[in-house]
Amino acid sequence: MMTSDPTGVIFADEGRPGSAVAGQKGAWLARMAALGLPVPAAAIVPVAACRGIAGGEAVADALLDALAAGLHARTGEALDDGNAPLWLAVRSSPVLSMPGVLDTALTVGLTSRTLPALARRLGEHAAHRVLWRHVASWARRGRQLDGTRVSGDPFVARLEAALAQHGVDDEADLPLDALAELRAHALEHLARQGRAAPPDDAREQLRAALHRVCRGWHDAQATTWRLERGLPPEPAMAVVVQRMVFGMGPHAGVGTALSRHPNRGDQGAHGEYVAGALGDELTDGLRSGAPLVGTSGRGRTLEEDCPAALAALREGLPRLERDARTPVEVEFAVENGALAWLQARPAGLAAHAALRAVQDMRAAGHLTDDEALALVPAEGLVGAGAMEVVPDAERRVLARGVPAQIGAATGVAVLDPGRVAELARAGVPVVLIRPEARAEDVPAMRLAAALVTARGGTTCHAAVVARVTGVPCVVSCQELRVDPLARQATSARGAPAITEGMALTVDGAAGEVLLGAAPLRHRAPPPGLDALLALADARRKLPVWTRADTPADVGVALAQGAAGIARCSQDALIAAPELRALASSGDLDALAGPLAAHARAVLAAAGRAPVILWLAAPACLGWGADDARLPRLHAVQVRAWAGAAEGRAVQVAAPGGGAPPAPEVVARRWSINGPGGPGGMLVAATDAQPGDAPIGARVEGRPDPVVISRALAARLEFIWGPLPSLPALRLAVAQAERLRRMGDRHDG
Repeated sequence: MMTSDPTGVIFADEGRPGSAVAGQKGAWLARMAALGLPVPAAAIVPVAACRGIAGGEAVADALLDALAAGLHARTGEALDDGNAPLWLAVRSSPVLSMPGVLDTALTVGLTSRTLPALARRLGEHAAHRVLWRHVASWARRGRQLDGTRVSGDPFVARLEAALAQHGVDDEADLPLDALAELRAHALEHLARQGRAAPPDDAREQLRAALHRVCRGWHDAQATTWRLERGLPPEPAMAVVVQRMVFGMGPHAGVGTALSRHPNRGDQGAHGEYVAGALGDELTDGLRSGAPLVGTSGRGRTLEEDCPAALAALREGLPRLERDARTPVEVEFAVENGALAWLQARPAGLAAHAALRAVQDMRAAGHLTDDEALALVPAEGLVGAGAMEVVPDAERRVLARGVPAQIGAATGVAVLDPGRVAELARAGVPVVLIRPEARAEDVPAMRLAAALVTARGGTTCHAAVVARVTGVPCVVSCQELRVDPLARQATSARGAPAITEGMALTVDGAAGEVLLGAAPLRHRAPPPGLDALLALADARRKLPVWTRADTPADVGVALAQGAAGIARCSQDALIAAPELRALASSGDLDALAGPLAAHARAVLAAAGRAPVILWLAAPACLGWGADDARLPRLHAVQVRAWAGAAEGRAVQVAAPGGGAPPAPEVVARRWSINGPGGPGGMLVAATDAQPGDAPIGARVEGRPDPVVISRALAARLEFIWGPLPSLPALRLAVAQAERLRRMGDRHDG
C-alpha cells in the first residue's frame, strides 16, 4: 500500500500506480517490483509535482528530503556518503510514450567525496570512465538551473580520436591519462560556453537533474512531437529516480532484452548486451552490442559473461509479458554477475513480427480482441516498410550491417539530420546516415525514408523508431566511417564513398546499402493480417474510404474493405492525347461522352458505395488556376457525372478547395495535422443541401492512431487515405477509437 507523503513521492515497491500518476516508466517499474523481479530501489515524482517544476517552480527541499530518505531506507546508502554513497539515474516518465524525445540523467551523485567508493566498487579504471562520461553528459545535453538547453555532442569525435591515438577499439582499453584528457576536454567545453561544471554536491546534482528532466517537456523536440499529434502543452510526465547500477567491473554490462524477436515475433529472450558499459552507450547507439546468446565477433555475449543473468531473463520475460498482456522490452544491467531490471515498456516490434506475437498470445488466451488490435503498429504496415527490392535486380553493395527493420526505400543520402525536414517538405525522400542515432535525431528519423547507422544495434533509438514507423533501417554498418562534417561516409571494404546527395537504396531485410535507385515492389501481406483487419472492422464505427481513379481501382478498394471512394479523379483521362486535343481546340462539350462513360464504369464498379468525383485540376491540361476555360470544363464534367448517375445523389469536390463551378455544387474543408504535415484536404461535396454532404478527413503520411484520435473529436462521417495505406488505415482508425475511449492515454 502506498504511503502518504506531502510531496506526493511514490516508491516503486509500494503498489501499482497507474500511468496517469506515475507515467509509463513509473507504472512499469511498479509492475516489475510487484512481480518480484529484482528492480533497484526507485522513487516516482508524480505528474502533479513534475507539472509544477516544468512550469518554472523550484525543486523544493522537501522533495529532495523525501527522495533521499525513502531511498536511504531501502538501500542503506546516502547522497555524498563516502562509505556507502547513493548514485542515481533520473529518467523522464511521460504518460504517453515519447521514445527518444525526453531526457535522462545518469550517475547523479558522483562527486569528489564518492569517487573513491566508486573505484572500490568498480575498479580504478572503470570509475574514471564513469567520471568522464558524467562530465560529458552534463556538457552534452545538460539543462542548467537557468533553463538553458545545450544540444549536440562534441565528445564522440574526441573519443574516437583518442581510440585511434592509442591504437585500441574500446574505451575500456584507454589508459587513465587518456580518460583524464577526455574529462578535461569536456570541462574546457563547458568553460568556453560560460557554463559551470557539474556541482561537487550530490544533492545539488539531483536538484539540477530533476529540473533538467522536467523542463525538457518544453524543449523544441518535445513541443514538435506534441504538435504533430495535436496534444495539449500541459506537462503530462512523472520522473523516476532510481538507484544506479553500473554495468562495469568483472561480469558486468548493460543490455536490452525483448520477450519477442523484433523482426520475427517468436518468443524468447532476444536483444543485445555490451560488457562493461553504461546504459546510454547501448540505447544511443554509441556501442554495437553483442547478442544475448551464443558467441559473437562484437564482444562477449550475456551467455558467455553472465549465464545466470541470462537464465533469469528467460524466466522473467514471459511472466512480465503475460502480466502486461503485451510483448515487452526491458533495459537491464549486470554488476558482479547480479541482474537488475532497470525499466520496461511495450516492445517496439516490426508490424509483421507483432502480428506473429498477437497470433501466439491470442491462441494462448493471453489477449482479448481489443488488446490484440492495439499491439500491431498501423504505421508499420504502409510505405517503405511494405516494399522490397525486386529479387533479380542488380545490386551494387556499398555497406552491410545488421537488419533492424525490413522494407526497402530509395532516396538521397543525407548526413546532417537538420536538413531532413527541409527535404521532406519538398517531397525529396531521404536516406539518413549517422555514426549513431542519438535521442535528438528522432524527429529526423521519423521523416526519413530509410535509416543507416555505423554503430548501434537492433534495440537502439534508430531501430526502435524505425520499427514503429515502418522505416527500413540498417544498423551497425561497422565498415562505414561516417564523417558528418565532411558529409561523407567511407567504407573500409573499398566501396565508393557515400556523399551527400547520392542516390541510395536501403534493403532493410538484407541489411544492405545499395548504390542507386534499385527497382522495388510491394511485399506480400504478412500472415494474420486479414484476421486482424476483420477484428478491426468488427469494432470500428467510423467508415474508412480511399482514393480510386479507375473502375479497376474501385474494385480493388472495395475488396480491401473501403466503405466509399473519397476521391475519384478524371485528370488522367482528360490529359490523354485525344481528350486533351479536344479541350485545346475549345470543343469542351465533346468531352462529355468520354467523361460520362468513365463515370458510369466507376459507379458500376462501386455498386452502392458512395463516390466523390473530384473536378479536374487545371494542371492536367497545362492550364493556370485562373484560366477562363476552367469553369466551363467543370460544368461539362458536372453534367456528365450527373447524367451517368441516373438518379443517384451526385457528390462533386473542387480540387484544392477552389470555388465550385455552379451553385448546386457545395465544397467543404476539414483538416488535421500529422507527422507528414497538414493532413486534411477538401473532403466532401454534393449537389444536395449543404447539410447533407458527408464530412471526413484525409490522413496523409503514416496513419498514426494518436493523430487520428484527435480527428475523431470532430463530427466526422469517414476518414480516408491513399489506396496502398487502406489496410493500415482500417487498423489505425480502430486503434484511434480505442484511444478515444481511454481518454487518449495508453494504459501503461
